[in-house]
Amino acid sequence: MQRVLDASKARSPELDAFKRRWAELLVRSKLNIRDDLRVLNVLWDKFHIEKAAAAEELAPLWRETFGSPKASRLRHVLYLNVPFCAQKCSFCKFQVRIGASRADVARYVDDTILEMKFFSKFLSGVRFNMFQVGGGTPSLLSPEEMERLFGAAVRLYDIDADVFRSIEFHPASTTKEKLLAAKKMGFNRVSFGVQSLSPRILARVNRGDQTEAHVRSAVRAAHAAGFAQVAVELITGLCGDSPSIFIDSVRRLIQEKPTSLSINQLNLTEDYMRAEGIRPTNYQRYRGMIAHICDRLRREAPRLGYFLKDASPVCGIWNLVREDQPRPDASRQEQQPLYCTLGLGQPSWSRITGKAWYQRTKSDFSPQGRIYMMRRLAPAMEIAEYLHNRLINGSRIQFQPFTVAFGTDFRERYELEIALLKRFGKIRADTEGISFLPTDFTERFFYGSMFFIQQWMKTTAGGELLTPEVIDGLRRDILGPRRSGWN
Repeated sequence: MQRVLDASKARSPELDAFKRRWAELLVRSKLNIRDDLRVLNVLWDKFHIEKAAAAEELAPLWRETFGSPKASRLRHVLYLNVPFCAQKCSFCKFQVRIGASRADVARYVDDTILEMKFFSKFLSGVRFNMFQVGGGTPSLLSPEEMERLFGAAVRLYDIDADVFRSIEFHPASTTKEKLLAAKKMGFNRVSFGVQSLSPRILARVNRGDQTEAHVRSAVRAAHAAGFAQVAVELITGLCGDSPSIFIDSVRRLIQEKPTSLSINQLNLTEDYMRAEGIRPTNYQRYRGMIAHICDRLRREAPRLGYFLKDASPVCGIWNLVREDQPRPDASRQEQQPLYCTLGLGQPSWSRITGKAWYQRTKSDFSPQGRIYMMRRLAPAMEIAEYLHNRLINGSRIQFQPFTVAFGTDFRERYELEIALLKRFGKIRADTEGISFLPTDFTERFFYGSMFFIQQWMKTTAGGELLTPEVIDGLRRDILGPRRSGWN
């Protein structure tokens, strides 16, 4: 392979050849580009094998993690799952239980408290920076059930008093008494999953039990109960939706002065696409609609008294935040890019940084019961996960926090990838970090996947496209003679 042409040249046959190889590799790998930069998921499946595990096997991993020097650099999240729903929305990809009796709920509460008590013995002294309750529909619990379940979590775990404590409510099952019970348990944020205000769209996604009157009443009751943050969640891209319908929902919701509106881009699951007759060829039109809505929100937010945070058609989650709320400070997250999540209740998932990811898949807790499915977390996988999230969210990758978190220099680890992407004009680098420049969805997927050259070479079927000889040729052409830092 000849040396790559000077950067001033408009075209480089060698780089064009590499891009063709890379495109062919992605096609051979059958990646579903509808789901954004899902290179990570493919690598995850290649690197890890799931196996059944018991709580008594997982507990020592928690003890090892929190006993290490790395613990002070982690964010600690406590997540409690309430899996019950009155009915399942057609777009929902989560495991939920429909039509549970009060006896079913009581058994679930008892079982989850047993799990809490067991793991709390191994997490003594750990201060959690976030407490979140989701589902499912936590607001289907009675005030008494809330007090019993959430109260146990508050008593058994050390949760900082002034941190983010959030609970999800469905507007149709919200009552003043339930809101006050949640407030009594220390929750300072309530989030209402509204999804849309269009009766036609709600009926289409099997959510016809919710009305606009329910939503307005729930938001007003939450304000009256004294929650510091009252959030409303919408989904953009539902079938039957349009930019005008969606923006109209936003305007009407803002009349109730929520502190924020979280806008989630619809995740086009195979089941939802099949049910709605969506063809893959429709996807570019769908992406165009999402981008148009984002542009409209960016223009209208100041007139509505809100500012738009994380606004990007690539990001997938945007937030309209009321102007009187503090501006977001990402410095803490930047300095603590890694987190541990302790998930409680079936089917919650947990993540032990540097050790394992696991999900509870069965009921009837006992320390010896193999009721979890676990995957070991390799250091390379953690780095890939972090990088994947930064690329999706359009965030800068800062060199110093990366080194602190992972004990390796980003520039050395990704020297080839950085050099390639600089040649393609897809990143901007300075002494402190890099910014990933593509905004088009397909471009982000294609060029973002290049950060995983080494993993692809080792794990993907059809790896003859990126043999060690090909990679060595790229190194010589882009970087010059091999240096001792390569392995």
